[in-house]
Amino acid sequence: MKKQTQDFSALNLLSIPLVIFDNTRVYFVNEKAKEFLKLPKKNFDITKLKPFSFILPEYHKRIKENNLKIIKGQEFQTVELKIRDNKKNIIDVVAKSNIVTVGSKKAVQSIFYEISERKKKYADLEEAEKILDLIGKNNADIMFKYDLYPKEHYSYVSESAENILGYTVKEWYKQRDLFEKILHQEDRNKFPKETKAYIKYIQKNPRNTSRFVAKNGSVVWLETIQSVVKDTKGKVISLLCISRDVTKQKETETRLNITQEQLRLIANNAHDIIYFYTYHPKPKYLFISNSVKNVLGFETKEIYKDPFFFNKRTVGKANAFKEHEKVAAKMQLSGTSVLHKTEFQIINSNGETVWMEDHVNPIRDENGKISFFFGIIRNINALKEKEAELNQKWSDYKLLLDQSPVAFFIHDKGLCLMCNKQAVDLLKVRSEKDILGKFIINYIVPDQRARAMERMKAATQGKEFEFLNYQVTNSKGKAINVEIKTVPIRYNGIDCVLSLVKDISERETLEKARLKTELTEEHNKKLLKEIELRKGVEKKIIEQTSRMKAIFEGGNQTLWTVDKESRYTSFNRKFSDVFYDFYKVYPKVGGRLSDIKDHKGVIAISNQWNEKYKEVFKGGSSDFITTRHDAGGREYIMQFYLHPIYNSDGEIIEAYGLGKDITEKVNAEQSTFRQTAKLSAIFEGSSHYIWTVNKENNLTSFNKNYTDLIQKIYESTPKLGESLDRGKMLENEEYIKRMESNYSKAFEGKKINFELELVGVKGEKIFLDVFLNPVMEKNKIVEVSGIAHDITATKLNEDHIRQSLKEKEVLLKEVHHRVKNNMQIISSILNLQSSYTSDSNILNLLRESQNRIKTMAYIHESLYQNKTFSSINFNEYLTQLISNIVHSYSVSPDKIRLQVNCEKTILNLDVSIPLGLIINELITNSIKHAFPDSNKGIISINLRTQNKLVFLTVEDSGVGIGAHISTEKSGTLGLQLVYTLVDQIDGKISFERTEPQGTRVNISFLI
Repeated sequence: MKKQTQDFSALNLLSIPLVIFDNTRVYFVNEKAKEFLKLPKKNFDITKLKPFSFILPEYHKRIKENNLKIIKGQEFQTVELKIRDNKKNIIDVVAKSNIVTVGSKKAVQSIFYEISERKKKYADLEEAEKILDLIGKNNADIMFKYDLYPKEHYSYVSESAENILGYTVKEWYKQRDLFEKILHQEDRNKFPKETKAYIKYIQKNPRNTSRFVAKNGSVVWLETIQSVVKDTKGKVISLLCISRDVTKQKETETRLNITQEQLRLIANNAHDIIYFYTYHPKPKYLFISNSVKNVLGFETKEIYKDPFFFNKRTVGKANAFKEHEKVAAKMQLSGTSVLHKTEFQIINSNGETVWMEDHVNPIRDENGKISFFFGIIRNINALKEKEAELNQKWSDYKLLLDQSPVAFFIHDKGLCLMCNKQAVDLLKVRSEKDILGKFIINYIVPDQRARAMERMKAATQGKEFEFLNYQVTNSKGKAINVEIKTVPIRYNGIDCVLSLVKDISERETLEKARLKTELTEEHNKKLLKEIELRKGVEKKIIEQTSRMKAIFEGGNQTLWTVDKESRYTSFNRKFSDVFYDFYKVYPKVGGRLSDIKDHKGVIAISNQWNEKYKEVFKGGSSDFITTRHDAGGREYIMQFYLHPIYNSDGEIIEAYGLGKDITEKVNAEQSTFRQTAKLSAIFEGSSHYIWTVNKENNLTSFNKNYTDLIQKIYESTPKLGESLDRGKMLENEEYIKRMESNYSKAFEGKKINFELELVGVKGEKIFLDVFLNPVMEKNKIVEVSGIAHDITATKLNEDHIRQSLKEKEVLLKEVHHRVKNNMQIISSILNLQSSYTSDSNILNLLRESQNRIKTMAYIHESLYQNKTFSSINFNEYLTQLISNIVHSYSVSPDKIRLQVNCEKTILNLDVSIPLGLIINELITNSIKHAFPDSNKGIISINLRTQNKLVFLTVEDSGVGIGAHISTEKSGTLGLQLVYTLVDQIDGKISFERTEPQGTRVNISFLI
């Protein structure tokens, strides 16, 4: 074995991984294999290494079979497989195996090489080929690859060549000179015919536009970009061409102009009013669209002057718009909730009252605060008229359906969603409620149900079935012969089934009603549309009812209503609980107090209440206090308020009662002289844990919350006059010392505040915020009061908030990164577009647009790289901006020298973007106009801050602005943009003509 080990050790000198193993164990792993498989270098026990632990399961069977063959003496070529190293990384390898002898046994010796990078390159190559093929299939441009060796031929032609020129890909591959053949006769002389000369030509002129004759004889203009492909020695081996059909370019440009004009007309004649509005720091319209003139007849300048312009012109009994503004102002201040839509009436410029609908959404800043509201106001007069018409039609249709002699059911997979009165009569039930939600197939006799289910399933898929005989059983058990027609229908947004049911036991009656039935079928689809709208209205009612129910059930007062016969029509949970405490039975809707039989004083109490109710039903209100004893004999002092409830006709239909338990209040008032120090009502009613201890550390008072807390954390019960037993916490010396130290400081006259982290009986964490204060009596400290409140939720929320903030920071960072990327894409598109024109004016416009976009993109790039997203270091940004402008205009430092003197200035996003655009426009303007011909000079930029005022100066030593030129009335886009952006940051701007020549621009604004 020693000799064997020595022989194996020699294999550690190999620079490639090597493993000796068979199907049962591993005999040797050299050092390179250990490194490759990331095995531990120290204390490595090869006996614990399993032979297939590093090979993925899908290769096990194949490797085991191969090993057996190798051990038998067969030779194997290299194989590719995937392995997993000790760090769980998947690696592609090539393995070469042969037979070796280990002692008296035969085993497999494998060496392997990593091919992950090669596999990746193959995958990238395949992906690139797929992308090229996909581009070729989906790109409108023609893509050519023309190889010069071993002989000239087309090696790739995209399928778009056939779409544009009519020649198939096969035809291009067969005819290497097809390109020259179809070149228009008048354009052939532009290109050299000899290959070498042609290569030199396209290297100097990579872009050209020429005419070609398509297969159908039409003339096609192609704009072609050509480039050469060289091998590693610099030899040209291929030509790459991309040809674009520009025949319809002028037509496209004409259509584009028409489209832009149409968009302008839409913006000027929109039927909705779009606005931005803020309530803080003061109410103000930030933007109002010109469409307000079309919609309401008002000019935008009128609205900008008056932030309450709409508020003053709204009318109506319940002015929803004014209430909405109050709520919105509070919400913007607090930064809570999301507003939806509000309907209101307003008087337009013609004095007419019109219905409007205001859709609003809060726009939040980077700190999550509501910066302003974005709103769309729409005229809904027609909708309101339609709604009234809808309500009338619904009543008409409901009446029509209920009068129909044919029963109908609308059901989803057999569950009834809607039916008419005739269906109620047919099945002999009390009302529609007894059918809705039921499985209507159950009414059909059992032996016919399978057939009905098949028809129902087919109808759900869109198939319609004519009348077919069935037998149904009504709720009385009577069998009825009917005919059922099954029709697919759309109801409440889902695919349902409409079943029309005729009672054929009364054929003559049905015949008379035939015309009415046909009319019902004709109106079914229209009816369902009306039902959909009705459902929306019902949903609003349900939501309002839910809010009212929450108010009704909330609070600590008993609330109930009774009718004229003293029957309870509604009550809240508190009333039910108190009623049970007094009478040991729960109240019932429709029941009376006098219905209780096993209570001695209930008749007298009932008579007293009936007298009170009579006063209310005469139109009066009642406020009284009474004393009652519950079933356990406990005395309660109750204060009651009774008020009438009126219907829309002004009639009193019910009485409304509110009661509250004032027992503690009255008792506290009666025993104030004994209980003043303790303030028991507040003491016990507080949600805090409250207690007091004397100098002997004995409890002198505590509330119920404190008792619950002590039981929860110490598993003991506090007692007055006794020292607090801290139970299991006595074992925690650090905790006991801390509590004793804090109490000692409080008895010395100090106010102590500290937090405690405890563990409850069930193992849950409890966080408390504790306050200890000395209680003075005759200038002496006699007790210490303790107040604590549970901050567990706050502590847990802090972790959640911190995590949420991190996620939002990552998201905001990604947003700025994507905005920057999108702007760079736009800049790249403009750059590509510039390659399709030689017009210097258009090139200048495109370049200026690129610079403006890059100016904004640099802001987002800076924010992406910052730790904070609300502001950037503007002097660093300015350096990058100026470098871009100089590069864009290829400014020679010998002609124009730039001087930048910028203090470290931190600016937010709202200021940085417009200020960056201003500087871009001013420097660009100086480069373009200040130094004509070969004039030289200096452009200086100075930025400083003083007392929250930022001063920016851009100065050049150029030819200066002519005395006859007005910068404010300049027609150039650049200067107009500068003035607009200065207004946007609430700044001031001035232009000066410096001596002996040059221009200075001064800008100042507050931050």
